[in-house]
Amino acid sequence: MESCKHGTPKMRFCFQCEREKDPEFDTGAVIKKLRARVHELERELKNIAEANYRDWEDGMNRPSDFVAWAKNRARHILNVK
Repeated sequence: MESCKHGTPKMRFCFQCEREKDPEFDTGAVIKKLRARVHELERELKNIAEANYRDWEDGMNRPSDFVAWAKNRARHILNVK
């Protein structure tokens, strides 16, 4: 697997590379955004994990509808920012 000169795999974010590109790079701000994103993802995964199609009140109580809903939620959360 390819990595940057700091040893970080190319598919990952390297803070050191970013600081070299931009000396005013704000590591703290990036970490704050990443933590917020992790919280958002965990919350949505919990919603999906705890969902029960039998409890839905919108008339879509078939398992296939539930699967479609869960896939849609997962796609949505992965595509947001």
